[in-house]
Amino acid sequence: MNTSKTGGPFATPHAGESTNLASARRDPMFKVSAISLWKDHQWFLASSVPGSPTISINFEFELHDGSKSTESKYSILLESCKEVTWGMITVDSWWGARLKPSSVSSVSVGIRELFKWMVFNELQDFSQLNDVVQGEYLRDLPLLIVNRTAFYEFDFSKGLTDFLSDESLPNPDIELLAWSEVGDEGDDEDEDSEGVVPDGIEHSTPVMGCGKPEEVSKKGLSYSQASLRVNVIYYIFAQGASLAAHGLPTMPAEAFSGASAAEVTKQLAKHVVNRTPPLPDEVALPLLEEAIVWIDEKSHDVLRLQGLYLSEFDFARTMGPRQQWQYLNDVLHSFEFSVLDGGTEPWHGKIEAREVVRPEFDYEATLSPTQILRELVLTVRDAALTILLYLVGLRASEVCSPKIAETSDSLIPGCVSMRLNKAGTMELYFLHGLLSKGVDTPRAEQWLIGSCPCGSKILPITVRAIKVVESLFKPWRELSGLNQLFLNFSQPKSLPQSVSSVVPISRNAVGVGLKRFVYSRVDLSHLPDTNERAEDLWKYRDSRGWCIRAGQGRKTFAAYILESRTSLLPSVQHHFKHFNDSVTESAYFPAVFRLRQEAESVRAAETVNWFSMALDGVPIYGGMAGPISEWFDSLGLKELNKGEREEVLSNMVRLHDLRIFFSDHGNCLIKARPLASKCQQLSDTESWAAVAPNFEVRTPSMCAGCPCFVWDPSHLPFWIARGEELGRAVASADKGNLGEFRVLSERLDRTTQIIRLTQKGKRNVQ
Repeated sequence: MNTSKTGGPFATPHAGESTNLASARRDPMFKVSAISLWKDHQWFLASSVPGSPTISINFEFELHDGSKSTESKYSILLESCKEVTWGMITVDSWWGARLKPSSVSSVSVGIRELFKWMVFNELQDFSQLNDVVQGEYLRDLPLLIVNRTAFYEFDFSKGLTDFLSDESLPNPDIELLAWSEVGDEGDDEDEDSEGVVPDGIEHSTPVMGCGKPEEVSKKGLSYSQASLRVNVIYYIFAQGASLAAHGLPTMPAEAFSGASAAEVTKQLAKHVVNRTPPLPDEVALPLLEEAIVWIDEKSHDVLRLQGLYLSEFDFARTMGPRQQWQYLNDVLHSFEFSVLDGGTEPWHGKIEAREVVRPEFDYEATLSPTQILRELVLTVRDAALTILLYLVGLRASEVCSPKIAETSDSLIPGCVSMRLNKAGTMELYFLHGLLSKGVDTPRAEQWLIGSCPCGSKILPITVRAIKVVESLFKPWRELSGLNQLFLNFSQPKSLPQSVSSVVPISRNAVGVGLKRFVYSRVDLSHLPDTNERAEDLWKYRDSRGWCIRAGQGRKTFAAYILESRTSLLPSVQHHFKHFNDSVTESAYFPAVFRLRQEAESVRAAETVNWFSMALDGVPIYGGMAGPISEWFDSLGLKELNKGEREEVLSNMVRLHDLRIFFSDHGNCLIKARPLASKCQQLSDTESWAAVAPNFEVRTPSMCAGCPCFVWDPSHLPFWIARGEELGRAVASADKGNLGEFRVLSERLDRTTQIIRLTQKGKRNVQ
C-alpha cells in the first residue's frame, strides 16, 4: 500500500498513451440521454426494463485524501472512466452485447473502486495499468472489499452519503440506486448468467444482526463483490480503440495476462458454496405458509380496513389538520380484526401507535395508526410478491411488469388469462407481462402460474394472490391513473393523498418488500445453525430473514422442480424463457444439487434393500413393524419372486417418497406418519410438511416409543452398548436426586426391553 507523498511505486512510462489530442475528445455538450450531457457529473439513463427506474451514474465521489474525483487534476482519468462506461452501455463488439442501463452497476462499482485505488497509488491514467500494476490491484482487492477504511486509513462514510444524495435529481420519479448495495450484492436479473460462473462460487453479503460487514466478509468474499471489481480491467481493455480514438491513454497490456475473468475472480472468492442458493426448506416453508395465510385470510381484514379508511377520508378532510388525523385515528382504532381458523383471538390487536424496528435503516420508529394501515396494505402486497417469486419463479422485473386490463370475466384478474389443456380437463392460468432478460427491448410474454380441474371453485393460490392485489390497489390506480398490477407509495408516512404519491413498484422495492415481510411476519428464531444437509441456517435466524434476496425465489422454485424430477429440465427452461437448457442447468441446477439428488437416490435404494430384507424374514420391531407387515400383505409382495418384489418396492418407494432415515439405533419412517412423530410433536412442528426427523431434539429413547420408528437385529449392538452405559450411570447416580435417578432408570428399562425383544425375536414393543 502506498503511503508516500511523491513518486508512486507503480510509476511506469506511458507506453499505452495515445496522441492525447484535446480536439479528439467528446463534446462536453454531447447528450448521453434526454436529460444528461457528457460534461455532467451525474448521468441519468432511461431504462425500459419493468421495475427499473431511471438509472443514475454518479462520477463525483470522495477520495482518500478528501479531494473529489471531479477536480481538474483527475480530468484525464475521469474522462477515460466516462468513455469506458459509455462504450460498455452503447456498443456491441467482440466482447459481447452492450450492457443495459439497468446493469450499469457492473461498470460503476468497478470504475469507482479502481479510480480511488489509482489515485491513492498516484497513478494518473490507464496507460500505467501494466501487468505488474494489475497484479498489485488484484492483491489489494480483498482488503479493499473487506475493510476499505483500514486500507485507506480514511472513513468513506461521508463520501458515500454524498454519493447517494438525491438533491440533484431532476424529478421525483428517478430512483438513485445505492451502488454500494446493488453493486456488491449483484443484480438478481443477471442470475441466468451464472452459466459462465464455475459451480460452487459463494455469494455472501453482509447480514444484519450478524456482526459488522467486515466480520461477515472475512468468511469469504462473494463472487459478485470480486467480479465487479475485476471486470473493470477487462472493460478498459475492451474499450482501448474508443479511448485511443478520443485522445485518451489506453492500457498497455492485456487484462490479467489473458486469463479469463472467471479464473481471476475465483482466486479472490476461494470459499465455494453456491452463488445464490435456494432457500433451505426450513426457511422457505414457513415463509410461504405465512404468505398464503396473508393472502387467503388476513387480506380480507386489510381490504375492509382500507375501505373503511377511504370511506371516512373525504369527510375527515372537511376538518382542520389536527382534528382530521385524530378522527381517522379513532376510525382505525375502532376496527375489529377477525379471528382466524383455529384461533381464539383476533389475529391483530387494536390499531394504535406502536414502536417498530426498521431493519433497512437499523433504527426504531413509532408508527401512527395511519402508518400501521399503510404497513398492512404493503404487507399484503409483499405476501403476493413472495408467492409469485417462489411459486412461479418470476424475476423481479417480470413481477413488476403486469398491467391490469379490462376483462369481462370478473372471476380472474385483468392480467391473467385462462385456457383449457388439450384434453379439456384442466384450466390453465397464464400471467401476462413483459420479458426483458436476454432481449434488446422488453417483449410481451406469458407465464403459466397455476392450474386446477375444470369447474373447480377454488383458484390456484397464485391467481388468488393476484386477485387480492388487484382489489387492494384499485383505489390507488383510480387516484394515479396507473394500470400496473403492483404499485408502491412514495409518500413515506401515510397512505397516498395525491397522484404523485402512487408510483409503479421498482425491482428494488420488490427486494425490500420481501425482506420486510420475512423480517416482520415470519418467525425463524427456532432454526439451528445448520440442517442435516449442511446448509447454513444461522444467517437466516440471526438476521430474521433480512439476508434473503428476491433472486432466491427463482432458485428455490427451480430447485424444488428439478430435485423432484430431473426430466422437467426442458419445462423449466421453457418457463424461464431460456435459449437453451445449459443455461438452466448451470444456473439453477448446479453440481451441488445434482450430487444431493444422487445422495437421495442412494437413500431410496437403501430403503428398497431394507424392505427386501424384511420380506426375506429378518424380524423388525417398533411402532412401524405392524403397518409395514400389513403393507406387504396388501401389495401381495410375499407371493412374488425377488426380482418382481424389488421392482414393486422400488416403484412404491419413489412414487410415495418413502425413503427411510437410517441411524445406528434404528430407522425412521416419518414420511408414513408425519403427524405422529414424537420429535416433531415435542418441538410443536408436526405437520404433513414435516417429513424429516427433528435431529435437534430426538433421542434414542424418544425414538423407541415413536410410532414412526422401527429397528431390526442389526441395531442390537447399539442398544447393548447403551444398556451397559446406562447401567453404570444408574449404579453411580445420586439416589437422593429422585428426578435424575427416575429418568435414568426408565431409559435403562426401555433399553433392556428392546434388547430382550430383539434377542427373542418378538415383533412388538408394549
